[in-house]
Amino acid sequence: MPLEGLRMNVLVTGGTGLIGSRVARLLVATGHRAVLLDNAPRPLDAGSTSSSIVTERASIEALHDVIRIIKAHAIDVIVHLAGMLGGSSEANPLTASHINVVGTMNVFEAARLCAVRRIVSASSMVVFGSDDEYGTLPITDDSPRLGAKRAPMYSAGKIYMEMAAELYRERYGVMVVGLRPSIVYGAGRESGATAFASELIENPALGKPAHVASGNAYVSMVYVDDVAAAFCALAFAPETAFERHRFFNTGGDRCRIRDIADAVMNVIPGASITVECGEERDVMGYPSRIADNALREEVGFTRRYTPLATGIGAYIDAVRGARG
Repeated sequence: MPLEGLRMNVLVTGGTGLIGSRVARLLVATGHRAVLLDNAPRPLDAGSTSSSIVTERASIEALHDVIRIIKAHAIDVIVHLAGMLGGSSEANPLTASHINVVGTMNVFEAARLCAVRRIVSASSMVVFGSDDEYGTLPITDDSPRLGAKRAPMYSAGKIYMEMAAELYRERYGVMVVGLRPSIVYGAGRESGATAFASELIENPALGKPAHVASGNAYVSMVYVDDVAAAFCALAFAPETAFERHRFFNTGGDRCRIRDIADAVMNVIPGASITVECGEERDVMGYPSRIADNALREEVGFTRRYTPLATGIGAYIDAVRGARG
């Protein structure tokens, strides 16, 4: 049965996090009900308070809890965002494996056992290698999944998840699709190997100095609201959208880190920002030439917060608005 046009009960794992809380707001705004599963729920902001949002404290590492929540709330669709980020995954490989691999398999298995209609899972651009490994070609949805060499635990977990998704689709008929976000920036980003944008943008917005390194490194940046909207687009797209691809790159604005600083100073003249520049070409071996053709052409989703200055302006407005 097509999912578009129906009111759905949607389980969002990692639901009170940076992206999950925004997904919840979008779901409610379009008439759906959001159940937020989080092992350490954070308070939701005023825009996320609604009788159509329920929070459940639980861990994806416990299969029985995931099954219990799916059954209790008659879940139709899962947006699976829970996971350990890149820097933490490399520092804690065993824990990362439990959460990113076993936890994800628990979500897939619970969906199979409970006949959930669709899972939209968070992959990452780190399934790809660095730009240099692809020559001068853009990195498309079909490019080889070589993995980011300086983030082996994180990238391996995401590649495993994509391959497990293929197996669950072929063997059990579970519809698993997913999104490969570029580096996500936006108000509320506090951790991860790519959280440099938080200091670079939030500090000047609050009148504080900012300092970052690796100014010459190329990155692919995508605004958090675009990522949340893309997850929702995949949750309710017709199945015909997945005839060619099931995992989609978000794409992003390619720039150097120092270009982000320049864009901030265009909005906040006189901002105190220092950027160290060296011989670096990337951050953590992550790719930057990410193409989003399939997401636009097959799903019909186009990012709103582009070019980079548009997203940075929205980010600064959000920070200043939260400050009051």
